[in-house]
Amino acid sequence: MSNSLLEIENISYTYTQTEWQLRDISLRVNAGEIMGVIGPNGAGKSTLLKIAAGILKPDAGSIMLLDEPIQNLERRRIARILGYLPQNVTSLFDYRAEEVVAMGRYAHARGLGFLDHNDIAVTKRCLEQTQTMEFRDRSLSHLSGGERQRVLLASVLAQEPKILLLDEPTAGLDLHHQVRFFELLAQQVPQGLAVVVVTHDLNLASLFCDCLVLMQAGKIIHQGTADQVIQESILGTVYPGNIYIDTHPVHGQPMVLPLAKRNDIDKEGDPA
Repeated sequence: MSNSLLEIENISYTYTQTEWQLRDISLRVNAGEIMGVIGPNGAGKSTLLKIAAGILKPDAGSIMLLDEPIQNLERRRIARILGYLPQNVTSLFDYRAEEVVAMGRYAHARGLGFLDHNDIAVTKRCLEQTQTMEFRDRSLSHLSGGERQRVLLASVLAQEPKILLLDEPTAGLDLHHQVRFFELLAQQVPQGLAVVVVTHDLNLASLFCDCLVLMQAGKIIHQGTADQVIQESILGTVYPGNIYIDTHPVHGQPMVLPLAKRNDIDKEGDPA
């Protein structure tokens, strides 16, 4: 029996305003796996996640969520299965952090939507996991960008989904909380959670993701393990110029470093 939770087959999508296209995308997202989606700006990573979440309707192809066509599922049912965190989240109201996390329980609420003891316990656990309990009574407007991002992550975790789709979730976080974030994901997947995370941090992707999907100009151009994808012959076509690939001295994973430095630029006579 397949452990695939999300199957995307031959997806295509066109932005009519620009004629930019996402073309012939196929992916299988498995339980217990962290999939990193990498690539330059404009590659189509965010568009892919929106389609996978059922927010955008593809021009062609199919999306199966737990072996069911996603278009046949009502939004509340999707929310029980799939948690989606976009790059930017806006709210008309200035909720407290704890209220935002509790909203993640909406898909599981019964009756009039009041929280029961289990909902309250899940909310507390997600606040603790994301290290946001200390400012649970503060409103979103009184949180830093990184603190706000962690609260939003807690809200998505409170859905208790089987699949997480995360679009640049560590943007704005300091190094400690970036690592803590990926460690948190790694702690969830042994219980069968599937994660798809868009990230520009190739090194964190290498350290924490089971597989990488490299995109460019609306297409998947390579996918595999970090060792298979993070190679100069592959990344050099997507990130042309000054990259240097080495090996992590402790974990042995490939690491991507900039080759240029200021002294080199100065020697070439360009402004530093």
